[in-house]
Amino acid sequence: MNRDPASQITHDAANPRFNYYGRWRLGRAAISINSGSLVEFENVYSAYLTTVRTTYPSAGIFAICPHHKTNYATAIGNAVAALNDKNIRFMDYSSGVITSDETCDGCHLNPGGAVALAVRLGKDIGPVAGQSILL
Repeated sequence: MNRDPASQITHDAANPRFNYYGRWRLGRAAISINSGSLVEFENVYSAYLTTVRTTYPSAGIFAICPHHKTNYATAIGNAVAALNDKNIRFMDYSSGVITSDETCDGCHLNPGGAVALAVRLGKDIGPVAGQSILL
């Protein structure tokens, strides 16, 4: 299995306004990164952010620390700070965003947790991206 993040990002020449990451279609206006399981996390995450920035030079990038992953918050924050890029923002969702009632097992979101996360993302990312996101 190839774990190189750049290999996951492909360009659709027929529709240059959009690129694809896995099955999801991403516009160039905003990129959200939500990952918490990389080896040598801070260095790899920094390299990953650099790859995304190189691929999308004008995008706003939101580096999100997942809920219940407080041990990753410092590493993600450090990786973002080290790049000194005003258009890469660290969003610490490791605590206080999702409650245990919004998970099915204390970790994975249930439908209510998914809605809570979507609403929070909309409130946090929408104004920064210059768009009103209504949920």
